[in-house]
Amino acid sequence: MGSFVRICICTSILFIASLRAQDSSRAGSTAQSCGRGAAATGVQQQLFLSAGWNIVSSYVYPADPFLTEMLAGIEEHLLILKDGRGRVFWPAYGINKIVFWEKEKGYQLYMTEAETLIVDGKQLVPEEVSIDLAAGWNMISYVRSSPLAPAAALASITDYLFIVKDSEGRIYWPSQNIDQIGEMEPGKGYYCYLSQPAVLIYPPNGAESGRISTPCSRQFPAPLHFHPFRTNTGSSAILLLRAPELLDGDEIAACTADGKITGSGVVQEGEALLALWGDDEVTPLVDGARNDEPLHLLCWFSRTGSELPVQCTSLRDALESKWSLVALRFHDNAVLTGETLASARLPERAALAQNYPNPFNSSTLLLYQLPENGEIELAVYDLCGRRVRSLAAGMKAAGWYEVAWDGRSNAGTPLSSGLYWAVMRTGGLRQQIKMTLIK
Repeated sequence: MGSFVRICICTSILFIASLRAQDSSRAGSTAQSCGRGAAATGVQQQLFLSAGWNIVSSYVYPADPFLTEMLAGIEEHLLILKDGRGRVFWPAYGINKIVFWEKEKGYQLYMTEAETLIVDGKQLVPEEVSIDLAAGWNMISYVRSSPLAPAAALASITDYLFIVKDSEGRIYWPSQNIDQIGEMEPGKGYYCYLSQPAVLIYPPNGAESGRISTPCSRQFPAPLHFHPFRTNTGSSAILLLRAPELLDGDEIAACTADGKITGSGVVQEGEALLALWGDDEVTPLVDGARNDEPLHLLCWFSRTGSELPVQCTSLRDALESKWSLVALRFHDNAVLTGETLASARLPERAALAQNYPNPFNSSTLLLYQLPENGEIELAVYDLCGRRVRSLAAGMKAAGWYEVAWDGRSNAGTPLSSGLYWAVMRTGGLRQQIKMTLIK
């Protein structure tokens, strides 16, 4: 019996080893599919990981690319690792949808404490690594062993590159002459947005390195007055705001309804650039803007030291080149441009935005816009078609408006839970939205 058990154990070990060898072969085959080779000699790279979210990559292809082996040294403080396709490596739950490290990709990971990840293996030859990128957002690796300015590093995809950002919210936006990144760094990963698919090939390691100063690149100083509740939350958006009536040194903050600052920027030559931070899904606290949450702007005037609200108008989704309602809301990876009221154009059409929040309990906010002066009626109706609350009526000037509804009737009586319609009439337009009141 003992011999039989030993034979079974040995057979099982050989079977597992065979499976691992097959997986290793597949991993190696996949790793080489987007580029050839690495240097002949083994090297080591240290990746310094801060507590919280990081975006990382490596110019070294690990000798053992399986994540369970490669990340064993930091697994105690590694909460989760994600790739750009939404797949995760989640050690605490034994989940590994990524399986092995791929040299072409950047990875986003969350550390409960700062750590140093040591990658042992073969150094990649950057000009031999072809990185296939899709239209839209990609999380990419940086496979050079020395820094290089984004304009030079990403020259092979210049025609299709729209914007690049790092984990700290810094961006490279060529069409706007903005370069906050300065130089792409070994060990870092980056998000980039492309207008169409392309192949990224980095210049050789011997190419000129370091920060390249571009005369046309605009620089925005760091805010001194407004500070976000938290940065580097793993979720962010960009807002470039045109405000020619404001002075250099004035500051603009984006805030949630409860006053939490989610991003801020300094006015420079009539514009301010804000990185907007979303809620960190890992922490129990709400430490940033939630998805689709409306934001309002607050301006600090450097000469007087006063704070006043600023209205954001003519909001535009820069990734899709569409003008939309002036309802500034947070969406992860959004890139927005807008204007303050004094510099804004009038709305192109009359429209009523979906209320927020929805469903709601105590109060909800409705926003609407008018392209010209005119009569308007905005009212709430129940499912039987009875008008239960008037929210706006009479002559209104062209512009943008917001109004709150507290879930009560015109008589001040709390209404019961259920579905209600908000109906706007102006000129020949009738528009309605459905709202859900929950008690």
